[in-house]
Amino acid sequence: MKIAILSHWHTGSTLLAKQFRACGMEVGNSNTLWIPETCDVQCEHSFLNQMGNEFLLKKISREAMAVHIERVLKSYIIEAEKNSWEHFGIKITHALQRECWPIFKEAFDRIWGDVVYVTTVRHISGIFRSTRDDSKWSKPRILASVESCEEGLSYIFDKGYVFNYPNDWHNGGVGKKIDKIGLKWNGRAESLFDADRQHTFSEKELMEEAFFHKRWETICLRENYG
Repeated sequence: MKIAILSHWHTGSTLLAKQFRACGMEVGNSNTLWIPETCDVQCEHSFLNQMGNEFLLKKISREAMAVHIERVLKSYIIEAEKNSWEHFGIKITHALQRECWPIFKEAFDRIWGDVVYVTTVRHISGIFRSTRDDSKWSKPRILASVESCEEGLSYIFDKGYVFNYPNDWHNGGVGKKIDKIGLKWNGRAESLFDADRQHTFSEKELMEEAFFHKRWETICLRENYG
């Protein structure tokens, strides 16, 4: 099984990718450009994520980005056969952006074929607060970034699996969904979630950001992400 975890940043995707890994998803090796020093912390394919970021910054062309993606995805097919990987996948947080999504999707569909798409979503207040120490990311800019992912998110809502952070971790949904996908939920994966790190939003906080909540809820209309 081939898995693509494609999410907006600060939505719990690192935790989910680590849990997928604990449940049997191979993340790659040096031949697939999975370098532990740069990939393990965020459990993310740092090279492909960098390609997405550089494309957004107009540092590389669409054609160059497509070539890099194809080369990496093909390397996973080769390594999976060589190493008898039953399940393998990657996480990327720059694949759903409006400019990047068509390029990544075309490559995943063409090269990985029956790929299982996975995403994570989080209440917009959680994304705001997780970036509040970074002056570059104002609330309008964060919302614009999320809105840029709308097409990709909508596709995965219809065709893939959506994990609501942190709700699915509190109510047991994460384990049930991982089992449904075809991996095996286990104690090691469960232990990766630290409930004490979660922020509880006050009614005042939610009301102060009503505009942003409304737009976010429109984007995520088909799920209960409150």
